[in-house]
Amino acid sequence: MKLNYLYCILLGLFIACKKENASTGTPEVEQIFTLLFIGDSEPRMRDNTDEELSYYVQKLIDLKTHTSLYFDYGSGSEYRIDPEIILLGGDISADRTTSIKNDSAIWSDLYSNGILFLAGFGNHDWDPDEWSDGSKGYSLAGHLSNEDTKAFCKWTYQQSQKVSTHFSYTAVEHLKPYPNRENGGPRNFYAQYKGVHIVNFNTFLYQPSYYYPQGWPATCNILTGGAGCQNYVSAEEQIQDMKDLLPTDTNSVVLFFQHYPFNTSDDWWTDWNASGTTIDQKKNRLKEFIAYYNKSVFLAGHNHFASNSSLTYQDRTFKEYIAPYFGGSNGVDYQNGGGFYALLISNTRGVLEVKKVDPPL
Repeated sequence: MKLNYLYCILLGLFIACKKENASTGTPEVEQIFTLLFIGDSEPRMRDNTDEELSYYVQKLIDLKTHTSLYFDYGSGSEYRIDPEIILLGGDISADRTTSIKNDSAIWSDLYSNGILFLAGFGNHDWDPDEWSDGSKGYSLAGHLSNEDTKAFCKWTYQQSQKVSTHFSYTAVEHLKPYPNRENGGPRNFYAQYKGVHIVNFNTFLYQPSYYYPQGWPATCNILTGGAGCQNYVSAEEQIQDMKDLLPTDTNSVVLFFQHYPFNTSDDWWTDWNASGTTIDQKKNRLKEFIAYYNKSVFLAGHNHFASNSSLTYQDRTFKEYIAPYFGGSNGVDYQNGGGFYALLISNTRGVLEVKKVDPPL
């Protein structure tokens, strides 16, 4: 009887400890896996083709089957670069062409080979406030293109969820309920994979939502398809919604990615005064997100060349990695595209190694 009583006490303590550990958001069992980060695939622009990009994607799949590359971590032959999950940091394809119909065939084989693939969008996937020739964006065609972009990105999360029971996600979207008015805006994503948290801010965390006047496009700039009629909505509530989803434990492993790096031109960080914040305030808001965690990393694209740097916010330093240009050398050249960053990740210890892999594979 006493032994049974003692057993119950010990079992109760064990369960209590398990619950306490679970409440922190820290995984109990270490799992180590490979994540690849790529940027700027851009088929159908800069002379890049769908066939070329499909070739590069196949090279990523080959890493699981017969291409043996290793991380330097450990013995140097202990951890293969064997991708379980791939992130694309924007500029999925050419202006106003990103869609499930146009782009799914390039990436679908990743899923059938057991690799999760998550896409964020970049500036070429989202209509600009103004085009380089001075004409206005956000016409009806631009708005529909934005919706196609959002649908493709969501499709990548849905497909990934089918691949692995270890993966889950939440879409973070903030649209004002404007009756009888067309409206739109970015759909960001918070995801978890094997206890690692992944935050996707697409172009950048302050990309504003928008709405149009009643009766649009017939009631505003009809000759240009309703271009330039959008009213911007601050991303602040959407940012707060994302923050509310994130773990409070500072020892959580959290990966943040978006298209724009910190060192790109300030023009890319504008939200046309929707939030009333300065460029520095916008960048510091993102740094605050990242620096909150002891085991965080920031991944970006846009620059078309690889680099990494250490950034500091208050008393915390974190790493930023900017992906190489995945699309190639501005033309069909199978020797120059397909480069990436490979991350060896522990769900308890964080990023163990980041290795740049140059083409050709």
